[in-house]
Amino acid sequence: LAEAGVRRPMTRQPSACVWGSGGEELLDWLGVPEYNRTWRETALDGDQETALHGLILLDLPDYDSVERDCAQEAERILRSADMVIWVVDPQKYADLSAHTRFICGSQMHARTQTEPSAAHIRERGNSRLCIFNHVDLLTSRERLACVQRMQELLTRDGVTDMQILSASARTREGIDQVRQVLADCVSRHHLASEQVREDIAALCTSVREEMGTPAANLDALLSERALIEPMSIAIGESDVAHVVYDDYLRRAYRVTGYPPFALVSASDDDATRQIEHAIQPKTMRSHADHVLVSVRRMVGELSADFPTSWRTRIAAAQENSLYALQTDLNAAVEAVSVDRSQPRWWLRAAIVQWSWFVLTLLAIIGIAGVGLVGAFAPFSPPAWNWLLVGGMAVLGVVGSIVTSRVAANARSRGAAQAARQVQEDLRRAIAQVTSRNHMHPVSGVFRQHRELAEALTSVSSFTVDAGSFPQAPPGDSQR
Repeated sequence: LAEAGVRRPMTRQPSACVWGSGGEELLDWLGVPEYNRTWRETALDGDQETALHGLILLDLPDYDSVERDCAQEAERILRSADMVIWVVDPQKYADLSAHTRFICGSQMHARTQTEPSAAHIRERGNSRLCIFNHVDLLTSRERLACVQRMQELLTRDGVTDMQILSASARTREGIDQVRQVLADCVSRHHLASEQVREDIAALCTSVREEMGTPAANLDALLSERALIEPMSIAIGESDVAHVVYDDYLRRAYRVTGYPPFALVSASDDDATRQIEHAIQPKTMRSHADHVLVSVRRMVGELSADFPTSWRTRIAAAQENSLYALQTDLNAAVEAVSVDRSQPRWWLRAAIVQWSWFVLTLLAIIGIAGVGLVGAFAPFSPPAWNWLLVGGMAVLGVVGSIVTSRVAANARSRGAAQAARQVQEDLRRAIAQVTSRNHMHPVSGVFRQHRELAEALTSVSSFTVDAGSFPQAPPGDSQR
């Protein structure tokens, strides 16, 4: 499968032969070019290659090349290999670079600038194999001598557990033995992987049980809408609306009420201070704590069975979020102002009221005058005088009653509208605060907990078929 260079036989990039299906992501991670990938099986093979399902056989760049990139590429992939096969021939089986750099890891190599791979490879124990190729070019005596010499070199290098197989790619001698070694390695790898998967699944199940129950409907429970009602209670929205309602009635009555009664009503000079006090959250800390208590209770219920470490993280995110939430809430509510200007109808109603009152007063004076004239004058006043002043009195009283009734209804409607307006302003201020996602850090920790729990559940039930390949190793963030 490997292509030879023009100047001399040389492999510059790794090539891969794959048994089974899949493996693309792993080959991508290993850096094997797509044009150097071959899938071994076809439909005509039947079950002949089943024993090697899951095997990726890599042909590495030349480690003894004059180009350093080839040796570095070979060394990089060797660190990830499950089994290392050294293919030597009668001419190069004693190559110094192979023995010092990759097989034994001598002190000479340890002093070089390249990170040694020999120690990593040597730790693999029986996951190493030496294939003595080109034996068809040797006689039986030469073959035995070369194999013995190779064994002596390995023993001198401190390698006593590497199996040596004689083979010939041309005559196919020894290929069946090589294939059987690969099949045994794949089988051992599958058994080991299955045991590791079972251990990981058991561990994930145990950790998942200790993590507690992930919060359900998290977006709804910790949404900004869910905070509007507690925040409305915290700033005393209904109390403010009642104060505004009563203040409007008092101010409107002093202007539009029946003049004698309006003048007698006591002047309420501290009404403005009362309203400002009602909408100042800084002077109502006991009420402002309501939102903090509500959120803490809600978060506490969601994380009741979480481990201590998760509850600590949630508490830290919660305190920072609640401090910012309360600060912004205070600032937003302080910016809400109550409109205490006088509507135009107040003046018109006052003019009508005073007109009826003056008419009634003139009628009373007229009745008194006509009566005095009739009592002390030598002549009796005409009858129309009584009719005039009496009509004025009746008209003034009826007009005042009707105007007072209409003004009372208008005052009630205006007070209700003013209360609704201040409620809307407060709600708008709260909505502006909630739109800043103060609870995002808290919900973020809950989402991490849920994602981890789901991942653990997925890993606990994860299985891999014998002929499939694992995914590429995760990055640092996924680990």
